[in-house]
This record gives sequence, structure tokens and C-alpha cells, in this order.
Amino acid sequence: MYRIKMAPLLASLRLYGISAILLSIGLSGKLAADQQIVSGEVIAGSGGADIMLVLSYQTSPENQQTTGLGVSVYFDSSQLDFISMSADSAVADSLIGITSQSGHIADDSDDNDADGSTDKVATIAFTSFNGRFPPSTAWTGMVEGVVIATLLFNTAVRDSAGMTTINYRLNTASAYNGSAASTSIDL
Repeated sequence: MYRIKMAPLLASLRLYGISAILLSIGLSGKLAADQQIVSGEVIAGSGGADIMLVLSYQTSPENQQTTGLGVSVYFDSSQLDFISMSADSAVADSLIGITSQSGHIADDSDDNDADGSTDKVATIAFTSFNGRFPPSTAWTGMVEGVVIATLLFNTAVRDSAGMTTINYRLNTASAYNGSAASTSIDL
């Protein structure tokens, strides 16, 4: 009959258990800190003219390549008429889907952006099976990020005044959180 000394065994298990818990907490904190960030900037237009909205992409830590990104762009169709969306040439090789024309706009019937004032959604998606989105050449000198898309809108009501908001929802690469502040547009 073999006797196992329980006290040293239990002490070892407790030590390894605590180490495993601390290791998993440390790793999950590291993974949660990485972000894919999208920002929108109105470059031109207001008062009935075309509105150009440029979407830029960055990561935190900066300039990291990932397996891709999906962006849903939500807007109020009573304020904005969607004209088109195009991917920037620097990321076009990674493009797998885009709402490029107004006839392809989807209804936001499930209120996926949690904003009752938006009713339409346009999407764009990128992927890289080798984990190189965006291409490293796209980062050259781009501290603020890489331009990934340009959207064009007209104001839906001529001579309208006020403001409308465009919201974003991100489908991120594994181990990344998404961050995208809404963009306000003066009409």
C-alpha cells in the first residue's frame, strides 16, 4: 500500500492554481487592452452639397496588423441620402464586402447601433488570412491611422439646418476590442 503525503501535494496544487489564475488574469488584461479604432471625419460639404465622410483606422498599440475588420455605418435617411462608399486603394486588396451604391443600403430594423434616430446601414469588410491587414505599406508615415473608406452623402432636405449623427459598429479581429466614436454632421 502506498501512502501519499497530502500536505505537500495540496500546497503544490494551491501554488500552481494561484499561478494559473494570475497568469490568466494577466493575459486577459493584455488581450482586452488591444483595440481596433475607427474614426470618421467630415472633409467637405454641408447645406445641400455632397458630404464626404472619410473613415480612418488605427490600432492600439499603434500600427498593428490584424486579420481584418468589419465596419457598419448607421445614418438617418430622413437627413442624409447615401450616394456611395468606396474603399481606399491602400486597403482594397483586403476588401471582401462593401455597400458601394445606394440600392444596396440595408434597413437598421433591429436597431443594432442602439440609436432610434438612425434607420439605414452601410457596411464594409476587410480580411487577411495571413494576419496582415492593413498592408504594412499603408502605415508609412500614418500616425493618425490609415484611410479605409470614403462615403458620400447628400442632405435629404434642401435648406435643412441642424445636425445629424453617424454611428459605427465594429466587427473586430480576434483578441481585439472595437472603439468608434460617433461623427456629428452639421447640415
